[in-house]
Amino acid sequence: SYNSLKLSSVDFHNHIHSSTIDHVGADLNQLDTINKHFSNKPISLAISTHVLEHIIEPVNFLKNISSCLTNNGYIFIEVPDCSQDAFLDNLAVTNLVHGQHIHYYTKDSMTLLTQKAGLKIVKQQQLTTGNIPRLMLLLERSTTTESIVSQTIVNTAMSAIVRRFSKYQQYQSALFDAVQQSLKNNKKVGIWGIGGDFYLLTEFYPELIDAIKSDLILLYDYELSGHTYKGKNISSSIELANSNIPIYIIPTY
Repeated sequence: SYNSLKLSSVDFHNHIHSSTIDHVGADLNQLDTINKHFSNKPISLAISTHVLEHIIEPVNFLKNISSCLTNNGYIFIEVPDCSQDAFLDNLAVTNLVHGQHIHYYTKDSMTLLTQKAGLKIVKQQQLTTGNIPRLMLLLERSTTTESIVSQTIVNTAMSAIVRRFSKYQQYQSALFDAVQQSLKNNKKVGIWGIGGDFYLLTEFYPELIDAIKSDLILLYDYELSGHTYKGKNISSSIELANSNIPIYIIPTY
């Protein structure tokens, strides 16, 4: 029954701060430390959403969770979906490709991964929300004892990653062209959002730095206001309300 449910969160930081959910502090890359917490009360359902793409050794991660399951326990996994039949049209306006994502998964690679962890896929679903293609899997322990031979995965994440960067570079180019055109028609323009996408834009188009140094491009960012870039002040985005120059928003998406 609902009243008999016992919930636990496992993470390096206690984000939940709940009086009804136990927190187990753990490094998710060394998940073998959680076994003692669930030895007497094993897990019926483990839920891990958008974690596996951050894990150094995902097979070990899944093995450690599996060792804490009840005999008929399940693991629910959700990861960004880079399968060739996933919705990949708008990847450039998402954070699917991210510096903290060290793995990119497809249905084929997840199948091999779960097999190597001694698990099998009970159900699988592909879903897109917020332009992000998601792969959802329900896993249980496998009863087979056959060893899994390493194999080449034909349908890899490569096409999704290449498509993302190709489209992203198209957005960068269009943004640069728009800024250049505005500089021809106006004395100054503003750029709003000084972060990773801004850095990449100036790396691809270093002539923007010359315009910044010449005060032709003004910089705005709420959190970085008061700081400087290339010796030029970054103003608070609050000041945009009184601005009468063209403003370009970054990140691109």
